[in-house]
Amino acid sequence: MKKIELSFSCDQKWDDMKNGIHGNKHCAICNKNIIDFESMSDDEVINYIQKFASSKPCGKITSRKLASINRKFEYDVMKEQNQKYSLPIFKHQYFIFPAFAAFIFHGNHISAQIHTPTSTEAIEPKDKDNIKSSTITKFKFEGQVNDEYKENVSFASIILMEDGNQIMSTESDIDGKFNFVFDWKKDTTYSILVKYLGYQEIQYTLSKNITKANFILKESNVELMGDLVIKNAIPPQNDIPEYKTWYNNLGNWFKKW
Repeated sequence: MKKIELSFSCDQKWDDMKNGIHGNKHCAICNKNIIDFESMSDDEVINYIQKFASSKPCGKITSRKLASINRKFEYDVMKEQNQKYSLPIFKHQYFIFPAFAAFIFHGNHISAQIHTPTSTEAIEPKDKDNIKSSTITKFKFEGQVNDEYKENVSFASIILMEDGNQIMSTESDIDGKFNFVFDWKKDTTYSILVKYLGYQEIQYTLSKNITKANFILKESNVELMGDLVIKNAIPPQNDIPEYKTWYNNLGNWFKKW
C-alpha cells in the first residue's frame, strides 16, 4: 500500500514568493516552480505527482486536501490490485463450479481457525504455577479517525503507548479505521496517540470498558508547503491480504489451461 505525503515541511510563505507560470509561484531559495495543488482536482494532483515523481514536485496543499487525494490514490491502487488478482475462470466455464466450491471450502477452513479474542478474555497460563500469567488480558481496540467535516482521514499515524512508552504503531486505512490487539497487563496505563500532518494531535487514555472510539482531528492554522512524494504506507493490522497468495496461485493454474 502506498501513500502521498510531504517529504519535508517548508517554512517559506506562498504570498511572499514571486509569481511564476500558470498561476503558480517561484521559490528563489530552491529555484523551483511551486505548484498550487489546492486549486487542482484529486486526479490532477495524483497524475502530476506520478508524472514528475523524479523531480519531487513542490507545492502548497491543505491537510484536508492531502487526506482526500490519498483516499482517491488508495482506491485507484486497490482497484488495480483487484484486477491483477482476478481469476480467468470465465474462459473455462466447466471449471467455474469446482473452483467456486474449492474457494468456499478454503474460506470456511480458514475462518474456522481464526479466533478473535474479546476485551475480557484472559490468556490461559501455560504454566499453572506461574501466577503472574493470569494478570494478562487479551484486548482489542478499534478506532475511527475523521476530520471536522466528517471526512475519513487515511494514513493517520496511530501509536499505542504503554506507561508512556511506544509499543506498537499503525496507520488508519482508506476508511479512517484502525485496530490494535495486544496483551493488557495489570496495573499498566495504555494510551493512543493520533497524529496527522496539519492537524492537532490527540492523546487518548484507554479503558478496559471501552473497546471502540471515534477520533475527530482539528486542522491546525498551518500552511503546508513542501515536496509531495509517493511512499509505502504501514499496512493496518486489519488489512493484511493473506488470501492473495493462494488466490493468485489458483489464477496462475487456470492460465495454464
